[in-house]
Amino acid sequence: MRSGEGSGRRAGCLAVWLLLALLAAAAWIGRDALGDWVGRMELGGPAEVSEQLARRAEEKLNRVARGGLREETRLSEAELQSLLTYRGGAALPAGVEDPRVDVQDSLIVLSARLRLDELEGYTPPDALSSALSDTSRVIAGLAPSVERPGELLLRVRSLQIGAFVIPPLMLPAVVGGLKARGVGTSGGAVVLNLTPDVGDVRIEGDEVVLVPASADPP
Repeated sequence: MRSGEGSGRRAGCLAVWLLLALLAAAAWIGRDALGDWVGRMELGGPAEVSEQLARRAEEKLNRVARGGLREETRLSEAELQSLLTYRGGAALPAGVEDPRVDVQDSLIVLSARLRLDELEGYTPPDALSSALSDTSRVIAGLAPSVERPGELLLRVRSLQIGAFVIPPLMLPAVVGGLKARGVGTSGGAVVLNLTPDVGDVRIEGDEVVLVPASADPP
């Protein structure tokens, strides 16, 4: 396997794994509140994808992995979606389909369609199974930030399971519930390891921007 392919598959696996972890925590903590909230998140139109864009995204991420982040690196929505589409498929567990990334309004929106009866290693609570269709989509709005070297914080700003939106006041409890599944959390955010060369992560238009730690603030 080429190193680029490995990076792409890890990226695809991470995105879908995070959605599944959020689903499990929200389903348990919010099992009595599903359907009590309105205000659905709208996904944008699907980004145009290509093998060339997937390869470009791989090259950018591999440069950071090998040599650190020495200059601003931009990953467009189309590049990220291409990475999921062309490299993430092999990493998807059974029951997870059509992973999508949508960069909008200072958020990275991750989504995937779930076939509850085909999910491996996860049995949803009865309350969730009865409420959702056979092919429900999970949508999570994540706000990225770097507050200390080596840590990427993904604050969960919204979480929608099928037609139901988890109330905002419950989101910190949902994120905190991920600890039971071995996920690092801090102050209502999911914590992921990151090269200490990254000083900030910004959303500009439809791009995710990695900013070197030595760069002057905008």
